[in-house]
Amino acid sequence: MTETPPSAAHQEAKDLASQAKDFMEIGKWNEAAGLLERAVTLEPTQQQFLSLLVVCFRNNQDTQKLDQLYRTLQTNPPQFDFNRYVTNGLPFLGKPVENPHQDFVFISGAPRSGTTSFGRILNLHNEIAIFTERFTPYFGYHPDMFLKENIYSPGHKTHRHIKPMERLHKKIRTCAWIGDKRPNFSYSAPITMSQFKDKKLRVFHIYRSIEDVCWSYEHKKKRSMDEWSYKHACFDLNTNNRAICEAMNAADGQDVKFYITDYTKLHSDADYALGMFEKLDLSCDDALREKVQNYIADSMKILDKERVLSDEAQRYIEKEIDWDADNEIRKHMTG
Repeated sequence: MTETPPSAAHQEAKDLASQAKDFMEIGKWNEAAGLLERAVTLEPTQQQFLSLLVVCFRNNQDTQKLDQLYRTLQTNPPQFDFNRYVTNGLPFLGKPVENPHQDFVFISGAPRSGTTSFGRILNLHNEIAIFTERFTPYFGYHPDMFLKENIYSPGHKTHRHIKPMERLHKKIRTCAWIGDKRPNFSYSAPITMSQFKDKKLRVFHIYRSIEDVCWSYEHKKKRSMDEWSYKHACFDLNTNNRAICEAMNAADGQDVKFYITDYTKLHSDADYALGMFEKLDLSCDDALREKVQNYIADSMKILDKERVLSDEAQRYIEKEIDWDADNEIRKHMTG
């Protein structure tokens, strides 16, 4: 069967988005946003273009355009298939909450920071159900996204995905805490907080050393078609650190707490890891302690791995990392 060639408008939109990414890489948010707005006009249902536009507005602190975009999407939402493997919260923007569940937990962090591993640790407790990147973060989370009929993902086809999903579905009927682990959750923090204002909300933001995250990006680049490099790592680290600092400062007046978690301690100190459950007011019995200790024993192999960055990468990190935001995050580190 011959594939239908992309339309001229589709190709032009892709080219505009590609140019926008180049501007984003060097922090030229206005220029990038202008290109993406044109791309969205050509392809209004492209989630990627809309998501990148949110990133530009947030990094440029253009709250007026961000609010305008959200209002436009609320009144005239694009028609997306919600029940996909990965989807977003557009269908729920501003809608009344029907989900009676009260306690929600999210795992935040830059990509390659250990969010997946953190989710596995929390899921060792019977009272926690953390899904794995069930939703994209750019348009926020809404409590009703975690209703049983919405949390199910028919996109999970492999045994590796289906079995964990089945276990989580059994847990959400009775567990105390429900949530998602999502790198770049920080993008969604403001709108998520506004939509969970009558709920108990806990966010664990995992902090891994800058050098390790950059090395992990470089390592992934060797086995991925996507764009991964130490430069992308610095961009993502800066964006996440700034957004989480902003969210922590805006958390007054509602039942939301942020916990900055040390990646190294989490994967080397059982007492530190068990302390994460205590922050959710959950008890830890001997069986859970043993599970955590066994998980950490396996994790030590990863911690002991040698990671060496080039001199060029080290110089780039020193120049480009927002050290003020990094220091602010580390100042709030748990333990």
